[in-house]
Amino acid sequence: MSKKKLKTTEKITIICEGESEESYIKGLLTEFKLLTNNIEIIRIDGGGYSSARNYLMKNKKIINIALVVMDLDRCSSVSNEKKKLKSLILLLENLNGKNNIFLTYPNFEAWVAACLNCDESDLANKGYKKGNGVYKFIRNNGGSYENALKIFENNGLYYEKKSINKGIYYEENIKNKHSSLYYFIDYLKFLLER
Repeated sequence: MSKKKLKTTEKITIICEGESEESYIKGLLTEFKLLTNNIEIIRIDGGGYSSARNYLMKNKKIINIALVVMDLDRCSSVSNEKKKLKSLILLLENLNGKNNIFLTYPNFEAWVAACLNCDESDLANKGYKKGNGVYKFIRNNGGSYENALKIFENNGLYYEKKSINKGIYYEENIKNKHSSLYYFIDYLKFLLER
């Protein structure tokens, strides 16, 4: 894969829910040759939607574009979490139309399992551990982004935003296994090549 000439000079901050997501995103961007000097990856260590919103509020003057990677399980099981998620999404939209959020239901391990073409229940047998070795674990077990893309690209999403237009909610899909990470690479390329 040849390195493309990337045009954007805007800083992109990728906010990850935890260390596993951070590890995966760093590895993925390195593999696709998209990890540029204007991309910063940070994690909020499982603080949830409110923590991501608070981080954005504190840093909104220095963040040009924010991409958030989070689980959706709390939103579907805890009554006030959906309100917190929608508040985070509204803030993302109001700060910059290029901002986006990538949600996986029930959690990030569903994405990891899809990369390996297996069920989440098989991850432990394969030696899966949350943390900074997730991307290496996927690659060492023959997994790939493309595998997960094939599994999730036709599953209905709860929240979909593939362009700089406002995202669309599909409430009926909130408890369906899905992940909008399947278009993460395309969305990032879209931002970097503008």
